Amino acid sequence: MGKIGVYSRNPRFYYKVIQILRDWEVPFFSIDDPYKITGEITVIISHKDDIRFNERQIFEENALSAVRKSIPKLMGKDNFRKVTIGIDPGPKPGIAAIGDGIVIEAFELPEIEQIGSTVNDIISDYESVQTIIRIGDGDKPNMERILMTLGEQKKLMEVVDESGTSMPHKTHNNALSAARIANIEEFKKNGPVVKNTKRKKIIDMEFTTIKNII
Repeated sequence: MGKIGVYSRNPRFYYKVIQILRDWEVPFFSIDDPYKITGEITVIISHKDDIRFNERQIFEENALSAVRKSIPKLMGKDNFRKVTIGIDPGPKPGIAAIGDGIVIEAFELPEIEQIGSTVNDIISDYESVQTIIRIGDGDKPNMERILMTLGEQKKLMEVVDESGTSMPHKTHNNALSAARIANIEEFKKNGPVVKNTKRKKIIDMEFTTIKNII
């Protein structure tokens, strides 16, 4: 596993990128001199208007898109073979993305209306040979509302039995449920992690995440 370098003369873009990397707990190097790059750096995030100085640079205007596009390259890949997006339906739906067996994102949205654009962005940012969207069947009214927001992406959709994905209730969160829905075959086989643990840490215990492999 390599490291991410961040180089940009656009302060707003630079700040947003490093905030995302810190939130995701992904280590990075801040590059001051673009012509002195350590061998540990395998991908460099830059703003679309920055100078081009290395073949490993990713140029983007949107900070989140830049970070997403850096992840497979951080793992030594040009793109993922398979990305599975899990959706836990509800008033504040959970979203998770699994790339080649690794949970790359898991979060909660404040409202259903953001599902369509969020899923479209994930599909666009994480290039993959195959993309699957899985939605749980436990909240049918909100599931129907979510399906309406997905538009053409509905053709990638699988509705799955989400029973048990909210367990244990004391640690339940929508992001965790979404990850279980995305990984439903393995979840049905192995069940939830029920050890005493902090709510924020259970995803890292139950799944292989970016933090586990860095």
